[in-house]
Amino acid sequence: MIDLKYINKIDHIYPYPAKYTVSMLENYIKKYTKPNDIILDPFVGSGTTLLAARWLERKSIGFDINPIAYHISKVKTNTYILEDKKIIKKFIEYLVTSFNDIDKLEFELINYESINHWFKYNVIKALSAIKYCINSNIKEERIIDLCNLAFSYVVLPLSNQESDTRYKAIQKEDLSINEILNIYINKLEEMLNIVILGKDLNTKSKVYLLDALKINSILKTESIDFLITSPPYPNTYDYYLYHKHRMLFLGYDFKPVMETEIGSRREFSSLKKDSEKFTQDLFNIFKSANETLKNDAYIVVIIGDGKIAGEKYDSKEHMIQIAKKLNWELIEEKYTELDKTSKKFQQSFRTKGKKEYFLVFKKRGKNE
Repeated sequence: MIDLKYINKIDHIYPYPAKYTVSMLENYIKKYTKPNDIILDPFVGSGTTLLAARWLERKSIGFDINPIAYHISKVKTNTYILEDKKIIKKFIEYLVTSFNDIDKLEFELINYESINHWFKYNVIKALSAIKYCINSNIKEERIIDLCNLAFSYVVLPLSNQESDTRYKAIQKEDLSINEILNIYINKLEEMLNIVILGKDLNTKSKVYLLDALKINSILKTESIDFLITSPPYPNTYDYYLYHKHRMLFLGYDFKPVMETEIGSRREFSSLKKDSEKFTQDLFNIFKSANETLKNDAYIVVIIGDGKIAGEKYDSKEHMIQIAKKLNWELIEEKYTELDKTSKKFQQSFRTKGKKEYFLVFKKRGKNE
């Protein structure tokens, strides 16, 4: 089996907020499953669950509404072989040749409202040309996935957006077209060298760019052996917002993600929804997933407290309410102090007393 340190390299191929570790998942997966069992993650995020499952020879399925999460998860669970280096090398040669006379390329500039506020012209031109070259030159789906992920990665550092967790435009250094191309090529080569390490991870996995409410319409009844997931922590982060430009550059509309994403700051700080909205959203998703779980299947939910309308949202209390409706029995629990593990979030969302819970349930018969 491939060493854990290599798996961790793959897992950290792309920045993603509030992610857990392969090592933590390893303990749960080994304890509650056996090889070839099928694992489900309804909030797959950056695909750590799928990667851990493949490493431990379990099959896995993930759902997410965020296209960036989808692309990260696909690359982490694709199988890349040494021959792929030749394909990427030829593509890079094509890129360099094309950029030597970029004005002869028949591409359209990526354009949307406010793009010129967030990106300098050279960045828009160079990234538009790279996107055209990917679409017109690459045929293999796994290579397209990797090229698009590297493309998505560089969008934010090349933009005027301050950081992954601060949506504010600042002045950044002017770059030439070729400097931008080299940044992309370096990232593509770096990612390729990382994922080649996963060539022996042959256990099947599948990721859906789809609302988890539709799990029961996609997966067979009582077909899943184990569910492990970490839902959004309420009123803490807007995934759609910080991935907005990456989605737009890849050709996705961010608005459906914005409107469907549960637990966002937009919902509870801007639209002033009450805490029961989040509880109901969670219940609806877990109800859909529950239909696909085998009886006596184990469920692990990693969830943190939030702050809604000035009051602490006790995630354990609400999750236990949901579990009772689904006839899930709580069999194990532990927690950490969230203030010690959420340093990347703004201080106002690191309220003392918040906890991050690790709750283990067991499905007992039919839900309500």
